[in-house]
Amino acid sequence: MLFRSVAATGGNVSWSNLDAYPAADRLIVDVSWHPDSRAVFTQVQNREQTWLDLVRVDAGTGRTTRVLRETTRAWVEPYGAPTWLADGTFLWVSARSGYKHLYRIRPDGTVVGAVTSGAWEWRTLYGVDERRGVVYFSAGIRRHVDTDVFRIRLDGSELTRLTATPGTHAARFNPSFTRFIDTWSDLSTPPQMSLHDTDTGARLNMIEANPVPALRTLRLGRAEFVEVRARDGVSLDGLLIRPPDFDPSRRYPVYQVTYAGPATAVVRNRWMGSELLFWQLLAQHGVMVWLLEDRKSTRLNSSHVALSRMPSS
Repeated sequence: MLFRSVAATGGNVSWSNLDAYPAADRLIVDVSWHPDSRAVFTQVQNREQTWLDLVRVDAGTGRTTRVLRETTRAWVEPYGAPTWLADGTFLWVSARSGYKHLYRIRPDGTVVGAVTSGAWEWRTLYGVDERRGVVYFSAGIRRHVDTDVFRIRLDGSELTRLTATPGTHAARFNPSFTRFIDTWSDLSTPPQMSLHDTDTGARLNMIEANPVPALRTLRLGRAEFVEVRARDGVSLDGLLIRPPDFDPSRRYPVYQVTYAGPATAVVRNRWMGSELLFWQLLAQHGVMVWLLEDRKSTRLNSSHVALSRMPSS
């Protein structure tokens, strides 16, 4: 395969030969520029997705260098382009520990260290304040069904939660990382937006409370988050909605929600709109509603990924 790079303003075309990856067993899953525009970084996988190579392509000569490889007995999930820092290192998302986390890596593929770690799932990178050496991100540390906004230093120290209310939070930071807009909801509350201070997490102003008085008029069943332990000891998150007049001495029909995986978690403490209201309608008609995450959708990335440097090719 020939991979072409060319400056946005035109000019000579550089062709890179990726024939080291057989055409019948090759996926190009991501392509991105280095900030200095001197190189393109592409991610290549086999069709089984049991490995992923991050490949540097010199924009001038077309020369390719394999920076690192992720491997697993199951599959490697692509998590997007590297996030480059001013010192030449980059942030890279990997599930090598069994959980999705953020790593700091040198241009030659050497791992400087893990920025985040632990038995929890890293979810979204919001940005890096390099002046202060701080990364802002979201994760499900408090509970797997919740999503909070956090900051942590690039060396992995001083992990701080910036959001207080249980539920699902999503942030948008200003360019100087002094303020952020928090969009929050939970299972019974439609999304609200508020402005927060980045240092303390304190709310500075409510932007939109989004009251829905009609919800108070509905006869809603009790919704409860539960944990189910599988035969091998893995805990899976579940959600049970009981009829409003639930009687523990009775037997009820059960509506089980099924969905495609992986990475399609639905058992979350967030507002689910019309879908949740449909489940509540079933509960009002005497039906118990049951959701259970599969292994790849929730706490555990069941396939541990090995991350290694690769030589030049």
